Amino acid sequence: MKVYLNKIVLLLALAGAVNLAILAQAKAKTVCLEETAKQASFVKVEAEADPPVEKAIASDTRPTVRFCVAEGSVSVRGWRRNEVRALVEDGKLGFKVLKRNADKAATWVEIVGYDPKEPVKPGQYRRNECLSGSNIEVEVPFGSFVDVKSPSDADFKIESVAKTRVVNVNGDILIRDVREEAEISSFGGSVVAEDSSGKIRLKSTSGNVFGIRLKPLNDSDSLNVRSNSGNVTLQDVGHAIIEGGSQSRNLNYFGSIVSGGVYNFSTLNGAITLFLPLKSSFQLSATTNSTVKTNLPFKLTLDSRPGRGKRFSGVYGGGDATINLVSDIGALRLQKQPVN
Repeated sequence: MKVYLNKIVLLLALAGAVNLAILAQAKAKTVCLEETAKQASFVKVEAEADPPVEKAIASDTRPTVRFCVAEGSVSVRGWRRNEVRALVEDGKLGFKVLKRNADKAATWVEIVGYDPKEPVKPGQYRRNECLSGSNIEVEVPFGSFVDVKSPSDADFKIESVAKTRVVNVNGDILIRDVREEAEISSFGGSVVAEDSSGKIRLKSTSGNVFGIRLKPLNDSDSLNVRSNSGNVTLQDVGHAIIEGGSQSRNLNYFGSIVSGGVYNFSTLNGAITLFLPLKSSFQLSATTNSTVKTNLPFKLTLDSRPGRGKRFSGVYGGGDATINLVSDIGALRLQKQPVN
């Protein structure tokens, strides 16, 4: 009996070991199958990814190109071709030609977030006009007017076009080499304009605003730069008519003063600082409840007339330009430009 029991115990032990080995093999096989399934699923997803949508249409040399963007990163660039080209990754697009010239080339084009050739689905009252995608690229003739808006969240880069107007709710905007006119507005992002000319308006509600190397095409071209709660910075701008300000932050101006120019800068509780060449010529009127500081060699006179804030005035050089500075509680400064 004892020998028999020992055999049973041995057989049970062997059976347990075999079962454990079988279970281990089954588990390893299950894991392997799961990994294979995951890899197959990944490959399937990769295989089913939609390719970018790209379309082009013949146009006039100076077309109006209009579109709306729901979301994405947007790049618009001018080129020599009389053609409007658009590319959208992870989205759809199409062209609606609103106007053509005598040669049937488009003079007014709207880029939309669907293919107008596709039939409307049953029960679909309105298709999405706005473009949406991870990356949006648009190329237009150099003479184009690009008119863009975004009701949500998009970043824009626009360069080498004649005119542009951008209205953006949330996102940064960069324009470069806009040659005739620009009107740029963002609610929640920064606005940067570089190496552009003509009449220019830059505005942000809560972001910073930068104007760098800007110039007029005509003497009447003005530059208007404002932010509610961001800093405003102007550097090397050649406009003779400038309006600039920030309600709660600072304004900084680096550059020359144009003879006959009018410069109106204002803040509520931010500082205004002008870095000017020693060979400048202007008349200054400054109103503030704070102070006016300068290291330029000229005398400021305090006007004792009653009114809101203290008013300082002075003439520097020949007094050829006019500078008006207004700040409620922020300091006003006129500083010599550093000599390199």
